[in-house]
Amino acid sequence: MAQPTVLKPDPADPADPADTADPASDGRRLVVARVSGQTRSRLKLKTKRIAVPADAARTGKLTLTQPLRRQLARKRRVTLRLNVRLTDPLGNVRTFSKRLAPRLLRSDRRR
Repeated sequence: MAQPTVLKPDPADPADPADTADPASDGRRLVVARVSGQTRSRLKLKTKRIAVPADAARTGKLTLTQPLRRQLARKRRVTLRLNVRLTDPLGNVRTFSKRLAPRLLRSDRRR
């Protein structure tokens, strides 16, 4: 299983929805994140959509595909490049990448 990834809106972003949202919107400002990923050998993760309140951080869980699980079992570690696409309530889009390396624990250390 992949490690959880914490997604947070950028506080230095001038298009921060907390500053520009309509006060009559009853406070339901959501930032939508689409997270996808792949390895250097082009094995891909399925895209996951996560809705995050504008002033909060959330931890998302990504499920590894069968080929990625096989590679993880062989090598004990897989390096993924996650691509995150954030869309705020006004429709502004911000995209960034992050590296993640889930590791497989040795079987005698699992509980």
